[in-house]
Amino acid sequence: MSGELPWAAPATPLDLAPEPPRSRERASAWFAFLGSVAIVLTTLDLAYEVSLYLRARGLMMNTVILAAIVVGSAFFYAVTVGAGVRGLTPFLRASLPLAVFLYAMFTMRKSPAERFHFVEYGGLALLALRAIAVDVRSVVAYPLAIVVAGAAGWLDEWLQGRSAVRYFDEVDLFVNLVAVVLAVIIAATLFCRDVGRARFPHLAARRVPD
Repeated sequence: MSGELPWAAPATPLDLAPEPPRSRERASAWFAFLGSVAIVLTTLDLAYEVSLYLRARGLMMNTVILAAIVVGSAFFYAVTVGAGVRGLTPFLRASLPLAVFLYAMFTMRKSPAERFHFVEYGGLALLALRAIAVDVRSVVAYPLAIVVAGAAGWLDEWLQGRSAVRYFDEVDLFVNLVAVVLAVIIAATLFCRDVGRARFPHLAARRVPD
């Protein structure tokens, strides 16, 4: 038994895997990140109303857990199939920061709605890293992703301070940043110096026409 994950993509070296045109890959990755940020920022009041509705019916915690499972499953698929990460060692390295991420998610904030910040900004951090890794193939991509996703978290709170039903919360701003940092650390323990894998190149290669 090799210890490799059977559903992972073939271990094709990244320099041999076919790449889509970088301009197209760049546009797609930044569209995914900026589009997700735009959805978050333009639905702040709606999200608040939905959270009130779910909390009134005792469904908020279940919603947070379901969202965490969906985002986590999508990331696991992208890592194993899209990035071609194989073997147990990378996942063992990532287990500690993942445990810290989950611990922080369930202890830093008591409200299920506030715990959703970890799912939201953890996902945005990974999308930011993917977009940056298209052009930055060194470990510098990790702190850049923290800065970019952290700026989105600050803009989120700044806009909430100008909402009629929301307010600026320094603690939420800190929670957003913690989620971003921990998500990037999880990615860094999986990819290490091979930052190009954060692009999930095997998924991109599948879209290249023959």
